[in-house]
Amino acid sequence: PRILLGLCFHFHSGWPPSILISNSTFSNNLKTGIAIYDLIGYLQVSNMVASKNGGGGLHVSGAHGRLHVLSSVLFDNQNRGAHFENMTGSVVLENVTSSKNQESGIEIESGSLSFLMAGSHMNENLGQGLYISNLLDSTINISNTKFLRARGQGIYFKDFREDCQILLSDITSLENSQNGVLLERVRANSLEVTSSS
Repeated sequence: PRILLGLCFHFHSGWPPSILISNSTFSNNLKTGIAIYDLIGYLQVSNMVASKNGGGGLHVSGAHGRLHVLSSVLFDNQNRGAHFENMTGSVVLENVTSSKNQESGIEIESGSLSFLMAGSHMNENLGQGLYISNLLDSTINISNTKFLRARGQGIYFKDFREDCQILLSDITSLENSQNGVLLERVRANSLEVTSSS
């Protein structure tokens, strides 16, 4: 059975929690499908669908820890498919499809983190396919992922401060209205692009 609801978590103190969300649907909510604030600990989201929400599909703000989103769909939300902001720790997206959202498919802003995206698809979003900005001392590793027909850039990296490492491998970025990949004011001590089109 699938669960139809919206969730909002706000954490203050205490032992670092583990939150597991699986086999669930968050649809047609006035605001965001899942909103999580000030998490310290581990969050795993798997086999989740967030669609047609008035805000975004998934919003995480002020988290310190590990986030793992796998085998999930973010579709036709009125804001971003997923938005991660002011975070430290790691974010892993595996087999995630974010499509036809009214803003970017995935957006990450402000923080210092390790970001891994693999086996995913960003399709027909009205903003960027993937937008990452204002990172400090971060590692970005994106592989085997498609960025197709975004109204903006396929991939957009902006304002990376201090030393960041970026690896793009087996990337397909096609038929976007602007650039396949745009890097603007990015300070990186390594940038590697392999086996991409």
